Amino acid sequence: MTECADPLAPGWSDAIARARPWTPPGGRYLVVAPHPDDEALMFGGHLARLAGRTDPVHVIAVTDGGAAYPDVADGERLGALRRTEQADALGALGLLGAPLTRLGLPDGEVANREPDLGAAIATAIARHAIDVVLAPWSHDHHTDHEACGRAAARAAGAVPRPVTVVSGLFWSMLRDRAGAHVELRSLALTADERARKRAAIASHRSQVTAEVADDPVLGEVELAIANWPSEYVIVGESDGVAV
Repeated sequence: MTECADPLAPGWSDAIARARPWTPPGGRYLVVAPHPDDEALMFGGHLARLAGRTDPVHVIAVTDGGAAYPDVADGERLGALRRTEQADALGALGLLGAPLTRLGLPDGEVANREPDLGAAIATAIARHAIDVVLAPWSHDHHTDHEACGRAAARAAGAVPRPVTVVSGLFWSMLRDRAGAHVELRSLALTADERARKRAAIASHRSQVTAEVADDPVLGEVELAIANWPSEYVIVGESDGVAV
């Protein structure tokens, strides 16, 4: 299976092979994106599928991603560029004009503002009657991703009605051995959804080309994983571990 090739950390190939097919539920969706590009990397195909539905997809942009290249790029300028890239990516997914809340939390320091983030997510869930929250896994091997996952789970759990948290993961598949204990679900993407996801990722030029830094954050290995024909998520389980 080409999706399970070499770059994966031990355990993830088996987790992918065990993954059961998943049909996304109906209802209103909220996406929690720690940095511009995470919405495309983790959920691009899923969001492309949601784009044609009547209910809008709400997006919380947690940081502007200004710390991606601290040694070579001014944080404010890079953040402004990445905000534009994110808008372009959402457009590529069919979500041009989607309701978007920018929190402007400091890139790399989201854990220090976790209560503020949790309050913002809880407010969005209540205000927009959200049924499904798409957020990073709370063990995704990046402190900002993990803080977003924790905050989303707490906010959803505090609502007096069912709210499903769907956890996306990316960096952990390359850097963590936890895959042996994780129950994944798979969403097979159509050709159009895959094309939209590729276009969305390409919109994040600062992360995939050498325009800002000679060594972009997303190299061949990362882009290969992001362009798999299926997306893998964890659905409504404690810490992402099957119970």
